[in-house]
Amino acid sequence: MQKNKEFYKIYKSLKRDLFSYVLFRVKNLDQAKDIVADVFAKLYKNLDKQNVRRFARPWAFRVAYNEIIDFTRKAYYKKNRSLQTNEVSPEDDMEEKITALIENNKKFNKLQKCIKKLMPKEQGILELRVYAELPYRAISVVLNISESAAKMRFNRTVNKLKKLCKDEK
Repeated sequence: MQKNKEFYKIYKSLKRDLFSYVLFRVKNLDQAKDIVADVFAKLYKNLDKQNVRRFARPWAFRVAYNEIIDFTRKAYYKKNRSLQTNEVSPEDDMEEKITALIENNKKFNKLQKCIKKLMPKEQGILELRVYAELPYRAISVVLNISESAAKMRFNRTVNKLKKLCKDEK
């Protein structure tokens, strides 16, 4: 019974931020729900482990990060297969509609172009720090690097992003 209460407390504190982060990354509502559900299922299953209990937030974001990578890989291969067979899936159509809505805002569109020019690792740390609002300590756990390396990687990414946006003008 204690495990259920503890899980519910963690769930309440994480659900909004985790879902926002995942939705921002995958840009597909149904897939985001599935990924978040998988993350919480894994969290519940592993809640008995001391590190999971102590570092639930960074642990959950790390699992979400890995799930998003898996989703991206599957989507990439699926898209390449559908291009080879000239099929358009409903998921591709939905993703295009969401992307079109987001791109209506000019400033956001410009920033999005600049962010897409970043390497995937740079995009990941930017999203964890800015969008998910994780502290450097949590980012270091998620990415399995030191806290100072997380700070340095984030600062370098921000500087690179500024330069990219400046060049975009």
